[in-house]
Amino acid sequence: MQDIDFIELFLSALKCASAAEYFTRFYGIDFNEPSIQTDAFDNVLSPLLLIHFVCLLEKLLKHGLKKGFVRREENLNGKIKGRILIAKNIQKNLRTQRQERTYCGYQEWTVDTLENRILKKALKFSRQMLKTLHISEHPKLKGIDQSITRMLFAFEQVGNEIQSAQVRQIKVNKCWREYAEALKVAQMILHRFEYSVEKAGQKQTSVPPFWIDMSRLYEVYVYSKLFEVYGNEIGFQVKGYYNSAVDFIKKDERLIMDTKYKPQYGNSNSGIIDDIRQISGYARDTRILQALGEDKNSTKEIKCIIIFPETYKTDGDEKEIDTDFTEKTTFSQEEKLLQKASEIPHFRNFFKLRFPLPRKKGR
Repeated sequence: MQDIDFIELFLSALKCASAAEYFTRFYGIDFNEPSIQTDAFDNVLSPLLLIHFVCLLEKLLKHGLKKGFVRREENLNGKIKGRILIAKNIQKNLRTQRQERTYCGYQEWTVDTLENRILKKALKFSRQMLKTLHISEHPKLKGIDQSITRMLFAFEQVGNEIQSAQVRQIKVNKCWREYAEALKVAQMILHRFEYSVEKAGQKQTSVPPFWIDMSRLYEVYVYSKLFEVYGNEIGFQVKGYYNSAVDFIKKDERLIMDTKYKPQYGNSNSGIIDDIRQISGYARDTRILQALGEDKNSTKEIKCIIIFPETYKTDGDEKEIDTDFTEKTTFSQEEKLLQKASEIPHFRNFFKLRFPLPRKKGR
């Protein structure tokens, strides 16, 4: 699929809380392998890390920064706090005749923790990363820029000093799941730019090997768009028996829908039989049927839709979007989703629905 607007794709997918929860599973980066010497993929990897991190941090900050005990050492004047560090007190005070001072070590309950310093550093890197993206081409990036500025105020009481070794070695209590996810992406951002904030503001000429699960990303993108129009009528990742789950159900129309990242379905039904078999199983799973509002003993045949990405008309080397298909995927609450779909020949109550991916401006 050519000319995908990944910024729009990531932003749409991540604005859905249920999708954002497992977005980390959609991609991976292998920093242990040699970098690929090309700048062709930086416009995918940098926005991916930037947008994912900002979305995670916005969610985290709704609950406030986590506090923790931090060990401090200080040469106090006329008072004692915690315990006296004998050796350092002798060296810094008694030997220099500063009898009024006492060198102490103590624990302080504060937001200025190692975890928060890492998040703050990654946030500053994110602000630099925005410089390599063209905000004028993507107005939604202005919102990201404003979010970063706003979030930095939440870190005013958090220090800036941190060593790269501390970033690599940090371990987070799994009870703090939101922190664990945000720190994981923060580590990737800092590692990506070799802990240099200057590099974060420059166009990169190499990328580490990385992968994106486009099937999953497409699934949550479609969900975000359907939810915008139909709201809670759309059920997402509805669980069935034997660890199965269907991508979507639409309760008012009694539809079972599954996305398939197979653009060839626009011109052919070759290989579609396996997908029909899979979705037929969902349509007979009593747990999914009950979520749809059907009686588990009902013998009523449920309508099923396979959703796939839009293909492009080909004219020589030029690829142009099929405007007819684009119009078919403009939804409204008043219009039934099934009206947008086309029947799959030879299979009763089975339909296909084209759903385009966002394309780069001017394409």
